[in-house]
Amino acid sequence: MNDATLIKKLKELKQVKPSQDWVVLTKTQILGEDGIGGDAVLRKNTGIEIGWLNNLGNLIFRPAFATISAIGILVLIGTFGFAQNSLPGDLLYPVKKITERAKIYVLKQASPETQLKLTEQRLKELSEITQANQVKSLSFALKEYETAKIEAEKQVSNLIEQSKTEQEAVAIAKKVAPQLKEINEKEKEILATLGIEPEEQVNGNAEKTVVELLIKDLSSQTLTEEQEEILEQAQELLENQEYQEALIKILILSYPQDSQAE
Repeated sequence: MNDATLIKKLKELKQVKPSQDWVVLTKTQILGEDGIGGDAVLRKNTGIEIGWLNNLGNLIFRPAFATISAIGILVLIGTFGFAQNSLPGDLLYPVKKITERAKIYVLKQASPETQLKLTEQRLKELSEITQANQVKSLSFALKEYETAKIEAEKQVSNLIEQSKTEQEAVAIAKKVAPQLKEINEKEKEILATLGIEPEEQVNGNAEKTVVELLIKDLSSQTLTEEQEEILEQAQELLENQEYQEALIKILILSYPQDSQAE
């Protein structure tokens, strides 16, 4: 083979290109199949990041790390458990509130009844702080209660306004009325202990909406003379913007046996 023929063959070989698969395989073998180089090649050609996943998997299943993980989970569960008994001003109180919100979100129970129960819980916390004479936490507890009650009353009013029929609205009013009454009575009792006069909201008050609906509903029913007199008293209290007192009168008509028991 002369020089000219050799040069021609070399030029032909130079134009031959290896397949992409062969290139990837060769690079992987050179840089290491299980090392960082192999992962880098795979990431470049597939767009998948697997190195950190492999490292994480190996780490998790190591006995020492598994023990630490188990202890961490137990500590976390214990923290949430202890938080349920915390009061406003305590270190774990924010954790308690997060847990409450999570339950509402998971169970999808963001209803007026649920919010009223949270209001009752805030009121219970306020009562415990008052009894324990925790002066530093008192202001925070009062604020937490007021915020919860405003939110509950807002939900009640909104749900009634969004009702498709008046009958549905009346049903909601009847359902929440006893809870509102109980909260108001406990509030007065606790605030009286603190020497604070409860302030009744005039505008946007849930009691006003509930009382108006229930008075209208009772007016369409056949009542005794005594019941009509109580209804007139409730109407007068409503006109005087004494909604909580009007609610008490309405509940006497709606739940006469419960009122007599009290």
